[in-house]
Amino acid sequence: MSKPLPLPFGWPCIYYVGSEYIDTQRLPAVCVTDTQTGAVTLQVTPLHGGTVMVKKNVRHIEDSWHTEHPDISRQCGAWDYVEGFPKPPSNTAPQAQKIDNKKPQTVG
Repeated sequence: MSKPLPLPFGWPCIYYVGSEYIDTQRLPAVCVTDTQTGAVTLQVTPLHGGTVMVKKNVRHIEDSWHTEHPDISRQCGAWDYVEGFPKPPSNTAPQAQKIDNKKPQTVG
């Protein structure tokens, strides 16, 4: 597989829990950082409510890194493009966005 395109900040993807991707849980996620190493940080949304999770150092599902580091892969999980959603443009540069840990403001 060719190297996956960098995920721009805010781009949706699918997060696979663990590294056994055939029968694993898939969760909706959004990219919050991308690095030159191919690992991204994702905000992952639980399917049935709960706290949004931040998952760091997540690599594409077809990255050979998963077979080279299976123990770490099980902890980090993997990401893939959303089926039917366009892939990011090839000229998208990797971004490093600072994650702000402030609580969201409420209106009203």
